[in-house]
Amino acid sequence: YEDVRESFPELIGIDSLMEDGQSRFELKGISRSTLYFNLRIFQFEAQWAIVLTDVTEAITLEQCLSQQANELSLLFDQLKASKRYIDQIIASLPDALIVTNARGIIKSINPATQQLLEYTEAELLNQSIEIILQTLQSTEQQSSLELETVCQ
Repeated sequence: YEDVRESFPELIGIDSLMEDGQSRFELKGISRSTLYFNLRIFQFEAQWAIVLTDVTEAITLEQCLSQQANELSLLFDQLKASKRYIDQIIASLPDALIVTNARGIIKSINPATQQLLEYTEAELLNQSIEIILQTLQSTEQQSSLELETVCQ
């Protein structure tokens, strides 16, 4: 027991736990250079046994996953900030702007669009762009509007 404490200073002071009648003890994630292991001490009959379990791969994977989660969180925060910025630009445009997906489903409009077409955002979102084209064809607005379609 004395020799073990020289190799594992983490065990200094464990004497009091063992003297208090505790029959087992565990230290997780002890590091030595690039090796990680768990150390378990337990009483077996009249002797104390020490078991070392190599957990290097598990801890390395855990650290890698944690780092990736942190990086994804930072990227997500940047993405949200970029979206807010783009939304502010779209909202401040004086011209009507309608954003659709590839199938022509309306995903975003700006206040100028609402004012021009007299539709609320809720009435247009997730609707086909056809609703606006039909509205324009049935009104006199068509002759005074300049439409520009941009596809990417």
